[in-house]
Amino acid sequence: MFLSKWTPWNFFSKNEKPAIMDMPYLVMTQILDNVGFLAIQNLRKTCKSFRNFIDDVKPNNELKKIDIFLEHHRLTVKITFDNDNNLENGGEVTVMYKEGKEQNCCLISKTYKSSVVEFNKTDGHFVDVFFHDFEPILMNQRSKLTDMGIKIASFSYQDIYSLSPQSKFQSIFSRCLCSRFQKFESVLTIPAEKRNSQHRKVANDMMNRFGQILGSRTVPFETKNLDLKVFKQSQIFGILRSIKTNSLVGNQAFQFFEEEDTQTLDAIPKCETLKNMEYLRIGGFGMTNSITDFMDIPELCIKRENISRNDITIVKQSRFVIITKKTNYPTI
Repeated sequence: MFLSKWTPWNFFSKNEKPAIMDMPYLVMTQILDNVGFLAIQNLRKTCKSFRNFIDDVKPNNELKKIDIFLEHHRLTVKITFDNDNNLENGGEVTVMYKEGKEQNCCLISKTYKSSVVEFNKTDGHFVDVFFHDFEPILMNQRSKLTDMGIKIASFSYQDIYSLSPQSKFQSIFSRCLCSRFQKFESVLTIPAEKRNSQHRKVANDMMNRFGQILGSRTVPFETKNLDLKVFKQSQIFGILRSIKTNSLVGNQAFQFFEEEDTQTLDAIPKCETLKNMEYLRIGGFGMTNSITDFMDIPELCIKRENISRNDITIVKQSRFVIITKKTNYPTI
């Protein structure tokens, strides 16, 4: 059986030598299941036939953890593998996408085993460049992760941030380059109000993209533990609609003195993924619904501004632990 589904019908001729895509479907899937995560990402870039085949088959890989952290003007991704063979120097790699000094410019750096390789991407917003690299990973991930984190930094009072030096761009999944030490550091001053406004817009756009990508999968994305830190309650629901998880930590990224609506997660019991959840921790967001909505969760940690007598009775009967905290503010 030839892989004609992924290869044009007139791709081969009688005079051409056999190619790797001539091999049977079963043989190709077995090869991809054993080459490793990074090799698969490189194979996607060799030709259209390979890319279509990988996107359709979605081979297994050793990817176990993805931790995404959006800060002001930069985004850091830490990926961890179950098998150290994915990297010559270890099973973990950190990639940083940073806003460049020039307009519409992104700087990329990859770190593993304390070795930093600097890259330069002269076109595209740093979040767009991130999704260009990681959207296929999110779409094609078939095995269940142990941990996944999507976190947004809170607002900042700082008016300055630094930019890394630029160097020649290559993809983060291409061959390893020699280490390069930065020669200078540029400093740019931006008013805190403008900086926070830009950060909120980028964060909202990023979370919307995550919701669209995960929602377009044919099967839900699976992870044992999910850690979210976002500005809006709708962003938590946007992710939960497309993810199956056993544990959720949901925190609100603080906006300080910015005007904001009351953020509550009262609708979270309606999420399908809550039925199989073993651990739930909510911080920053308010919750007013009855404690009975969470009786099936073995470990629960939520914040309540007030609690009804009925809920207190239920908590006592269920032997839950209630922690009360009083804060004394100084008189001005």
